[in-house]
Amino acid sequence: MSSVADICNLALGRIGISRRIANIASTEQNEAIQCNRFYAHCRDEVLEAYPWPFANRYDELTLLETADDQQWAGDWLYRYNYPANCLRIIALVSEGRESKLPYELVSDDDDVLSILTNIPDAGIKFTAEFEDTEKFSAAFVSALAWKLGSEIAMPLSATDQKMLNAAAMYQRALSKASANAGNEVVRSKGDGESSFTRARG
Repeated sequence: MSSVADICNLALGRIGISRRIANIASTEQNEAIQCNRFYAHCRDEVLEAYPWPFANRYDELTLLETADDQQWAGDWLYRYNYPANCLRIIALVSEGRESKLPYELVSDDDDVLSILTNIPDAGIKFTAEFEDTEKFSAAFVSALAWKLGSEIAMPLSATDQKMLNAAAMYQRALSKASANAGNEVVRSKGDGESSFTRARG
């Protein structure tokens, strides 16, 4: 299990910086300042890159309006809320199963994001914002540390080569971590029932 500071120190070490940090919120140490500046963005970017099992969520969607209420562009029948903690939609859920039917994201005049679809009573499977580092897999931590290292290398005056190496190693680590995560999803052929359905049952 890794803390935020552990991940930051791993990133620092990978770009050749031996000085360690104890608290990412420190304003007295440039290494901590730069890690704090980039950490959340890097974490969310890696979370968005793959449907990590530890960050997957099922939820119901709130119907905002139907085609009878308002005419919007296209032929969509329903408009649903976009969950506030959603980083990436994996699938919409219809009658307890992940749907292959299309959907579209749209912002209204108040820049509020919503989902247009033809699925009635839709649910959603999504990658959620996730901050609990104790739930991160070791492979995910490695990928995140390489990503963070590639971002903080230049602000901390590491060499261009170390930045490029960290970026390349991030891609390799991401591929390995996503393959490991994919092996955690076991589903019998034809079994499309989601935990969302089982929970509702």
